[in-house]
Amino acid sequence: MKKLFFLFTVLLLFFITLFLLASAQQEIDKESTRLIKEYTTDEKFLNPLVDHIPESDTVPSPREILGYVVGTPKKLTYYADMIRYHKALAESSEKVELVPIGKTNWGRMMYIVVIASQETIANLEKYKTYIAQLSDPRRTPEIEAREIITKAKPMYFVSCNLHSWETGSAEMSMELAYRLAVSEHPFIKIIRDEAIVIIAPCLEPDGHDSFTDWYYRYRKDIDNERTRFPGPPYWGKYVFHDNNRDIEVSQPLTKNIIKMFLDWRPQVAHDLHESIPYLYVSTGTGPFYPALDPIITNEWHWLAFWEVTELTKMGMPGVWTHAFYTGWYPGYLIWVANLHNSIGRFYETFGNGGATTMERVLKREEEEGFRSRFNITKREWYRPWPPDDKILWSIRNNINYQQSGVLCGLNLVAKNSETVLYNFWKKGYNAVKKGQSEAPYAWIIPPEQRDPDETANVLNLLMTQGVEIHQTKEVAKVKEGTFPQGSYLVKMNQPYRTYAKTLLEVQDFPESASRPYDDVGWTLGYMHGVNTVRIDDKAILDVPAALIKEKIAFKGKIQGKTSKYGYVILHRGNNNLITARFALEGQEIYATEESFKIGKIDVPRGSFIILSDKTNPEEQSREISTVVKDLGLEVHAIKKEPQVKKHLLNLPRLALYHTWTNTQNSGWARFAFDQYEIPYALISKDRLRNGNLVEDFDVIIIPHQSAFTQPKNIVFGIDPKLGPIPYEKTEEFQSMGIVDQSQDITGGMGITGLKNLKDFVDLGGVLVLLGSSSKLALEYGLVRYISARAPRELSAPGSILKGERVDENSPILYGYEKNVPLYHSFGFIFNIPKEERKYIVLKYTKTDDILMSGYIKGAKELKGKAAIVNFPVEKGRVIMFNFNPLHRFQTKMDFMLVFNILLHFDDFEHE
Repeated sequence: MKKLFFLFTVLLLFFITLFLLASAQQEIDKESTRLIKEYTTDEKFLNPLVDHIPESDTVPSPREILGYVVGTPKKLTYYADMIRYHKALAESSEKVELVPIGKTNWGRMMYIVVIASQETIANLEKYKTYIAQLSDPRRTPEIEAREIITKAKPMYFVSCNLHSWETGSAEMSMELAYRLAVSEHPFIKIIRDEAIVIIAPCLEPDGHDSFTDWYYRYRKDIDNERTRFPGPPYWGKYVFHDNNRDIEVSQPLTKNIIKMFLDWRPQVAHDLHESIPYLYVSTGTGPFYPALDPIITNEWHWLAFWEVTELTKMGMPGVWTHAFYTGWYPGYLIWVANLHNSIGRFYETFGNGGATTMERVLKREEEEGFRSRFNITKREWYRPWPPDDKILWSIRNNINYQQSGVLCGLNLVAKNSETVLYNFWKKGYNAVKKGQSEAPYAWIIPPEQRDPDETANVLNLLMTQGVEIHQTKEVAKVKEGTFPQGSYLVKMNQPYRTYAKTLLEVQDFPESASRPYDDVGWTLGYMHGVNTVRIDDKAILDVPAALIKEKIAFKGKIQGKTSKYGYVILHRGNNNLITARFALEGQEIYATEESFKIGKIDVPRGSFIILSDKTNPEEQSREISTVVKDLGLEVHAIKKEPQVKKHLLNLPRLALYHTWTNTQNSGWARFAFDQYEIPYALISKDRLRNGNLVEDFDVIIIPHQSAFTQPKNIVFGIDPKLGPIPYEKTEEFQSMGIVDQSQDITGGMGITGLKNLKDFVDLGGVLVLLGSSSKLALEYGLVRYISARAPRELSAPGSILKGERVDENSPILYGYEKNVPLYHSFGFIFNIPKEERKYIVLKYTKTDDILMSGYIKGAKELKGKAAIVNFPVEKGRVIMFNFNPLHRFQTKMDFMLVFNILLHFDDFEHE
């Protein structure tokens, strides 16, 4: 009887368990699930993690809000609708919080979506405090850190749609957020319970809507990958693809993300990109930047190989790692993590540049541009199951790969939370320890600098990234020299040592390394013209110094009591001089052609002389004081006229030309001019074709295009066979034609525009050609005798090289010493006959120390060759640069080379 009762009890418990399990099994959204399978072009591009949508009675799925499932063919979601969904998700779930993080250039609010367990969301500040404690090992020793780790949860930041044509991740973000919020699958539940997920649905909202407009207007029905139809000419207001290379933290997007990152301090930052099939998981070929803690590069591989293995195990082909980028350049957005003791990583998945399903051929006999470099269908040790030679590809396939990989990474971090958190603390500990035990121990930035404003910019950039800056309380005497009280001190014994060291030191890219993926030299002091001194003497750590807590600004002021004759503004290469000149447009201002002294003060050539206003001297003094105060300029009141040659500074009527094929570098030029408050007209091919340029403009600048742009691309532009392609704002397409507009962007300036440029110069105009645009004048005869050739052996990819003055009298070089740091990247070489060498303004040094930072091979080919040529043509001039002086708002030291041209556009006869 007891045996029967025992057997009955066991069976009863068994059936109760089965009933409870059946009751607990989560229902699925059958319609969304059906559509996902329909839109996936092959079942091998699906897996159990993403082949369904879980059902929820209280939380709406994307389909319920948008009216379509994520990944629907020919459907992209506008930013406002995307945020509308995330708001609905946050309002209906206690496991989700939507947090604004700042506005874009055009006023759209950026958001992050935070997802975790209900308890975690209710106590987010507590968990943020734990992470803040772990971020600084100076106040949290190991024994306390280990205790905190038992209570803390790792934070994993997923960022989407930085590059606007890479559309899959923005769509995917909605489904990922929903799945993380409602799924009861054990694989998902552990993520929600043991980690905090932070999703930025769209990093470039302005560009997202610009591209979405373009897609719906022009690309939706293009299903042939060989169709050469262009993408939109603009994403955001200024920068294009370089929004992922804003090393100077100049754009709102970058500022918002860095501010958010330093507030939350996630242990992983994972950026989602699209370029190559099917899923590349970042590690890199190396060389990895040597300042990185080895733990970080090992973590890259740990996560990557886990994800490659898991997705391969699920039957998904084409998941690989290693052979894509180097891991050297620190300007990518994810490097905010790598330089702050977290893990910065990215994906490259395969996108179609929209949401249209199409056949893609991955293996071709002929070259296939970007993808050809990676031989993508070849089996390698790092790509054991390569992509197919030919496939039918959809945006849903892309979303499946992105979401599956991210979930695997999240799951690994959640299961290994203590390891991830301890590594985070340990990397900070290692940074402090290295700063105390090995050189360099610090950098000193002396207070006396050629340009105080750029000195402040360098210091504030470091502080923006959380680096501690001190100011010495007394004279610092170390082996490197004696530095005055008030010097700025960047100690290396701090948690963010890696960031400070990486930006301040000189780069030495290995000669035997793989092809670099981007710039290899960026030394902050060289690029800003600021004297930064590496200190290897440990005694520097004992110098009394006070921590700076406020933003640094140097105020300009008028020195001297009387100004019977006028005022002198010193030209030491200060970029803000150009701002002052336009701000003081009503003043009569001259530039000195010789140096002189005011007492013991040396006044360089090019300094401004403002004649005293005898009728209203007090008002004039107030105006000058107001202008120079925030510009950090040095002004002296003078009693008598300096006995030096001088010329009147007239204001130029400036035009900045942009093509419709490449707006990135013209965007950086626009940004620089806007920041320095330089008035200009933005013109394109239509204005050049109309002619009579000299009636409206004194100076026309054509910015650098790209290192590999041919002059014919500038002249002839987009193939007219594809047109007409209007780029104008309409009622339906509100994000078009904001920066500039045209009824048809095809065709370029053409021969007509080229002739009008020639007429402009002949009649007295100044044509300024930056970088690759200089070849326009050389190959189409605007300048005779001089030619351009491609380097045979030279390779200097994104490096800082040493320039040397040639024309000592040229106004272009006012404010510069003998040598000038020049940013050089895959430039051409001027061929200049002996008779025309008198027009060289600046050249590359002949000496062996031509490389200042980065890498150069075949230097002999460039040594002594021209960098800037100022060539007279009839009544005007063509001024050509073989490098880009306005690179990414980064090369501040070179900006004045362009600004001086604007200041002295009609005074080159005084050379």
